[in-house]
Amino acid sequence: MRSRYLPIAGLLLLGAGEALAQQAPPQVLMITREQFKPGNMAAHNKDIPAFYALYERANVGASRLGLLPFSGDQNHLLYVEGYASFAEMETTATKMEDGFSTALQKELDVLTKRTDSLHESQSVMIAVRRNELSYRPLPVGDVAKSRFVSLTVTRVNPGRGPEYADYLKQTNAAREKAGLDEHSTVWSVNSGAATGTFLVFTFNRSLSESDTLRTGMDARTKKLTEALGGEAVAKQRQKLLSEIVAQSNTTLYAFNRGISRPSPEFVAADPTFWKPGQKLAQLQPVAK
Repeated sequence: MRSRYLPIAGLLLLGAGEALAQQAPPQVLMITREQFKPGNMAAHNKDIPAFYALYERANVGASRLGLLPFSGDQNHLLYVEGYASFAEMETTATKMEDGFSTALQKELDVLTKRTDSLHESQSVMIAVRRNELSYRPLPVGDVAKSRFVSLTVTRVNPGRGPEYADYLKQTNAAREKAGLDEHSTVWSVNSGAATGTFLVFTFNRSLSESDTLRTGMDARTKKLTEALGGEAVAKQRQKLLSEIVAQSNTTLYAFNRGISRPSPEFVAADPTFWKPGQKLAQLQPVAK
């Protein structure tokens, strides 16, 4: 976990007079993927609280959510950080750069050196929320009560981004017409991945919700097909999608509070789960 991957001050911040339960997802995401050599991730994760303790002592106000894979490659993790704007991202970065005293920077350097050898690679994506492509996106208060995140990463063929956007809009209109009680939030990648990369997040409080979706899939498909205009239209759309999309992959992640540092407002939405047993400020300094 290197310091150059700037944690976010006030992840999923409350707006003035706005209840967290109704707050929309952040406009900008920074998603850091850390890839580990097999067997090294557990050792790395034990040091995460020490990083956060340094941020606390430096008063940089960093917040982020940590996701561990429930499916797919088991040797990586994601940090998801939210911003209200790119300007906020810049402000947070500046504060992070200037916030460490000489003594704290030495501790950070020691900790970073200790964890660097555990990594195989690290990368960062920056993405912008696409309101017009999302379907009934969950407010932040409900996200805080979720335990699992399904992330679909779709890369479209060159020049097909507008067609993919139209496809999602048409799908969402049909979902609305069919009265489907579903929720998804879409971001398009601005930097750090191939042009035409889209991220779709869905959240679940438990995996039993997937059982409900599975058992009701036939009925759902029938409603959606009818709302789209029938079998012929649905088949045409399937063919179109195969031409638009170059690659699509879905991974199930679990929120992990041990590698997260959520904002106080996020914790307040579900304190039983998110409230840490020990304050970060009480953790011992890094041994030199």
